[in-house]
Amino acid sequence: MAAFKERSTFWPRVDAMAQAETNTEDFSSNPSNRLVMVQAQWALGDPAYVARRKKAADASQASRQQQAAIEERARIEILQSLRRYEGARDTLPLLTETVENAKQSLALFRPLYREGRQSILDVLRAEEGLARADALRLEAVAQLHLQRARTLAAAGILDEGALGALSAALER
Repeated sequence: MAAFKERSTFWPRVDAMAQAETNTEDFSSNPSNRLVMVQAQWALGDPAYVARRKKAADASQASRQQQAAIEERARIEILQSLRRYEGARDTLPLLTETVENAKQSLALFRPLYREGRQSILDVLRAEEGLARADALRLEAVAQLHLQRARTLAAAGILDEGALGALSAALER
């Protein structure tokens, strides 16, 4: 817009004014006065014209580049959020399997402890492993929901419907 404005300053500026007046002292004569004015200004030889035009063009170019950079940052943020979401989604089955393995391990250690073939420390380590595996699985579930919300927000589509779906997923 600024570049267009500077280009249009090359054309002359024209102002016009007209005035008409009549005086009737008697009906046989009708004297009248008329005034017409036209004024034109043209900046011939303006030394700053080229510099102003270049400055406006450069500002327009910088604005376009800044907009492109903002769009690129938004794309990168969306892709990063999506990759984090996919990573959390892909690790969840592995962590669920780890929890199941830890449960099986604990189920095997308890009878051996009762028979005296395992120490209490081994049983406690198995329980600790189960607790850690379950904590990691719960952290992955939380990250899954968080990254889904971040991805939707970065894409600009986090609305009431999406929030309702996220809430329903959290209650499961």
